[in-house]
Amino acid sequence: GGNGGAGYNGIIGTGGAGGVHGYVGASLPVNTATGTAGGDGGDDLTYNMTGGGGGGGGGYGAVVTVSGSLGTLTADVTGGDGGDGGDSPYWGAGSGGRGGIGLYLDSSSAKTLTISSSVTGGNGGTGGTGSGSLLNGSNGSGGEGIYGSNLSITLASGGSITGGLSGDGVTRNNAIYFETGTNLLDIQGGTITGNVVADGTNDTFRLSGSTGGTFDVSQLGTKFQGFEHFGSAGTATWTLTGTTTNTQSWSVSSGNIIANGSMANTAFTVGSGARLGGSGTVGDVTVQSGGSIGPGNSP
Repeated sequence: GGNGGAGYNGIIGTGGAGGVHGYVGASLPVNTATGTAGGDGGDDLTYNMTGGGGGGGGGYGAVVTVSGSLGTLTADVTGGDGGDGGDSPYWGAGSGGRGGIGLYLDSSSAKTLTISSSVTGGNGGTGGTGSGSLLNGSNGSGGEGIYGSNLSITLASGGSITGGLSGDGVTRNNAIYFETGTNLLDIQGGTITGNVVADGTNDTFRLSGSTGGTFDVSQLGTKFQGFEHFGSAGTATWTLTGTTTNTQSWSVSSGNIIANGSMANTAFTVGSGARLGGSGTVGDVTVQSGGSIGPGNSP
């Protein structure tokens, strides 16, 4: 289960128990998996200044222990909510427990998977009320939607990845956290609520698939953080809008990119069979044999 929140070492106000993971196994779950909620911290109802207990952390929705090609996740996975911190009218209150991670990929080796269902981090618990505002407990953070390293994630149409909310009900944790290594986020559709943070050394953001859509490049460096490589693949037409000062290059290996936004510092390489078009502004363009470039939105 998840860890208990950081209480004030309460004797009367004891910490809440951690939640239980919804699934632990050597493959992706095939049935809905939900972590249980962490227990609430106990209240301090005495005058001995022991403090309220911390809320327990929510259990993870699913923990997958193997590497390799994992296939497609079709079952909804949700982390458990963190427990609330205990109150203490005479001393410090307990902190809220952390929300459980939705999908935790435990192996450090390379893993490939497709998300076509809903993956959601649990919400953090609310900090308890202390004897004064300075002694209120901290709110627990929400859980990440997906957490792991050396991951290749494809988000299919109809899939969704969502980070959990803090106990304040406003602050949202990351939808995806790539902890280290070589990582790929391949977007074919679906929705992402929360940031995607890549802390690896070789991280790629890619638009692909056969359907396409519109992508606002102002999200690069803000919602999508830490990626070193950008590109597109598949047969789809993706339209780029918005403005970015990103200086990293974009590789159009196949399909069509319609650059209608402002990307003046972004260089493009257009591969064989691919096309770069649009009415926006881009940096230097290299067109390889078999590739094409031209104004306008037509593929």
